[in-house]
Amino acid sequence: MGSLKDLVGRVVTDAADWCRGRNWALRIPVWLFLAYVGVLQAIRPESWTIFSGINLPIHEGGHLLFRWCGDGFFHAAGGTLLQLVTPLGAAVALFKQRDYFGIAFCIAWLSTNLVGTGVYMADAELQQLPLVTAEGGGPVTHDWESLFSTLGLLRACEGIGWLTRQAGNLVMLAALGLGAWLIVRMIRTRGDAA
Repeated sequence: MGSLKDLVGRVVTDAADWCRGRNWALRIPVWLFLAYVGVLQAIRPESWTIFSGINLPIHEGGHLLFRWCGDGFFHAAGGTLLQLVTPLGAAVALFKQRDYFGIAFCIAWLSTNLVGTGVYMADAELQQLPLVTAEGGGPVTHDWESLFSTLGLLRACEGIGWLTRQAGNLVMLAALGLGAWLIVRMIRTRGDAA
């Protein structure tokens, strides 16, 4: 446990050092936009944002990527899996570059994916959402109806979807908190050399 505490302490110190001399004014509009998206998705989780236009093709790409698994469980799960892994992968890449505000952005992006997935999950039983597919030809199937049916959880889809949306909202709060902390550090150290 001590080594984890040391690692977190080193990352926090590095993030604080990273803030020295950074332009906080360019990041405030991005933070405000993310806050707007956070409020919008908390109030109306089915709302369309620019993230929706990014997340949907990634989701469909996940189905194409997992096509080799056949039409079963992993093919259905592949869309959501890639949708959730992509912002995490981007955050790891930005961590390697020491771009902490970029990491906060990726965490917010992950939040939009969790909320969108929660909306999709909750729709599994009633199937009222309009669906699209990158794989032409056959009928369009509802991923989460298939997944929940396989797992015996179809009747619980609304509750699981609600929990997933709330997890997404908490992740957005974490992203906004990190972003705000970084901006405040940038303002406080604006005269310092990077």
